[in-house]
Amino acid sequence: SKSRTSRTISGITLTATDTIRIVGQEHQGELGRIDSIQLIAETDPTDPTDPTDPTDPTDPTDPTTAIPVISGFFIEAEDMALSGDYTADFAKGYITMPGTTNDTSNGSAAAQFAGPDGTYDILVTYFDENDGQATYELYLNDILIDNWTANSLGGSPIADSKSRTSRTISGITLTATDTIRIVGQEHQGELGRIDSIQLIAEGGSLAGNNGILEIMPLGDSITRGAEFENGVKSNLATQNGYRDHLSQLLNIGGIGFDFVGSQSNGDGSFNDTEHEGHGGWKIDQIASNVSQWLTSYQPEIILLHIGTNDMRSSTISITEAISRLSNLIDIITSIRPNSHLIVASIGPTNPASFGPTTPANFPQRIADYNSRIPGLVSNKTGEGKKVSFVDIGNALISTQHLEPDGYHPNDEGNQEIASSFYAAIRDVVDSAQSDELLTNNLVIGTSNSDTLIGTTNNELIRGEHGIDTLTGGGGIDTFAYSSIQDGLDYITDFSEDDRLLFSAAGFNGGLSKDIQLSTSASNSGTFVSSNNPISLGSSANFLFDTDTGLLQFDRDGVGAAYTPVDIAQLTGFSALSISQIIIAA
Repeated sequence: SKSRTSRTISGITLTATDTIRIVGQEHQGELGRIDSIQLIAETDPTDPTDPTDPTDPTDPTDPTTAIPVISGFFIEAEDMALSGDYTADFAKGYITMPGTTNDTSNGSAAAQFAGPDGTYDILVTYFDENDGQATYELYLNDILIDNWTANSLGGSPIADSKSRTSRTISGITLTATDTIRIVGQEHQGELGRIDSIQLIAEGGSLAGNNGILEIMPLGDSITRGAEFENGVKSNLATQNGYRDHLSQLLNIGGIGFDFVGSQSNGDGSFNDTEHEGHGGWKIDQIASNVSQWLTSYQPEIILLHIGTNDMRSSTISITEAISRLSNLIDIITSIRPNSHLIVASIGPTNPASFGPTTPANFPQRIADYNSRIPGLVSNKTGEGKKVSFVDIGNALISTQHLEPDGYHPNDEGNQEIASSFYAAIRDVVDSAQSDELLTNNLVIGTSNSDTLIGTTNNELIRGEHGIDTLTGGGGIDTFAYSSIQDGLDYITDFSEDDRLLFSAAGFNGGLSKDIQLSTSASNSGTFVSSNNPISLGSSANFLFDTDTGLLQFDRDGVGAAYTPVDIAQLTGFSALSISQIIIAA
C-alpha cells in the first residue's frame, strides 16, 4: 500500500475498438508492476448547459452547482460536490469539517451516479475516532436511506488506519442521474471525516473482471510464516508459512489467483508473497484494521486463521473470544458481501514442548475455542453471509506437525494447512461455477447476431439473442445460455476443457439447478450423444450429433408438444461429454 500510486493522463479521445497498451521496463531490480486502469469520462467545463459545470461547487442551491459524476464505481470524497462546513484535504485524501465543541459543524458531499442500472451495495469509508460520536446520513435523491453514529470507544483519536472504518448499505437500486449525498454532523470534537464511496454491483462474478481470484491470507504469524521453520530461525524475508504450498496446489488445480495484502515476505519461490499475516496479533487487532485492507485490495476470497494469540497470551474468556470472532466476521462480510470468507479452526499444541511463559491451560483453551467455531460459522451462513468453515485444528497432529515451541506449524504442518485451505477454495470455486459466478472474464453479446472473441484467459461467453459466432480463444471457456430463445450459436473452438451452461428457468422441461443430466430417461433431464440422437423419456433432452457437432434441445422428449431446437454448432468437435453441460438457476 505504501508503494501503490497512480498517474492520470487527461483529455484522451476514445472510440470503440481502440486499444490501450502499457509497456513496462524493469530497472535495477524494480519490476514493472501494474494494478489497474480506470477510464473517467470528462465533462465539458465550457458548456453552460452541462449539469456538471463547476460554477459554484459550494452552493447546493445553485442550479449550476457541480455535482460530479461517478464514472466507474469508486469516488474519492474530496472529488464530490461539497457544501456547508466540509472542506477537501487532497494531501490526506479525505474531506473534513473544522473542529468545534458545541456540535454546530455540519456539511454534505454529493455525487451523481452514471453507471448501469442495477442493484448495488454502497460502501462508505470514513473515520470513527474515539473522542466523540459524529453522525452521518445517506440520501438518495434527497430521500434518507440510512443513518448511523460513529461511536467507537477504541481505535484512535485521530484520522488514521486505526480509526478508518466503513459501512455498507445493501440492496440499493440505482439508475443513471441518481444523486448520492452524505451529510455529516460533528459531535464533541469528533469531526465528520469521509474518505470514499464505493458501489458494489450485487451478484457480481466471484473473480471480478480480471479472470483470477484475489485471495487474502489473513491472520497472525501462522499466516505470515513463523520465525522458526523446522527448528531453524529464519529471516522474515524468507518466511512462507502455508502460502507457498497453497500456491503450488492452486497452480496444479488450474485456479488463477493472486495473493493480496499490505504485507510481503517469503522466499519468492512461488512468485506471490503478499498477505495480511501479522505476528502476535489477536482478533481485535485484526478487526481494527481489516476495513482498510479489504477496501484497498478487494479480495474475492479471504482465508481467516486467527485466535492462537488470544488463547495463549490473553485472559479473555472463550465466550468473549468467540464474540470478537463473530464481530470480525460481520465486519468482513459487510465490506465484501459478494466475496467468500473461509474461517479456520486454529492448530493444536504440544505441551511437551512448551516454554516457561506458555500457560498450562493453553491446549484446553484452544480446544474450547475450536469447538465453538463451526456453530458460529453455521449461524453466519444462516444469516445469508458467504462464510464457510475449514477444520485445520484436526488436520494437524500435535506430535508431528509442530515446531519446537509446541504451537507453530512446521513445514509438514504448513502443507496440511495448505491442503485444507485448497479443498475449501476448490469447494467455493466449484459451487460458484454452478451459480454462474465463474472465475472467468465476461463477454456478452446483444440482441443482434454478434461475433464474440475471447482471449487466452478463461471466459464466460453469452451470445444472447441472434445467430452468433463465438470463439473462446484459449483457456477454460463457458458458453452460457439463459433462454431457449437465445438462438443458434456457432462455437468455433469448443474443446474438452470448455463447458456449456444452461439456465433451468430459461429452458424448463424438468431441469433443476445443480442436478446433473442422466444418460437414460430422467425427469430432471437427459443427455443423448450419437450419430443419430433420439430423445428419451418425456422431459428435457439435450441431443448431440457426433457426426455434425450439432447440439439440440427437446423440451418434452418423446412428447409431441415441442420439437427439438438448434442450440449450438460445435465446429470440429464430436466428443461432448455429459460433465461439460452445467445446469444453473
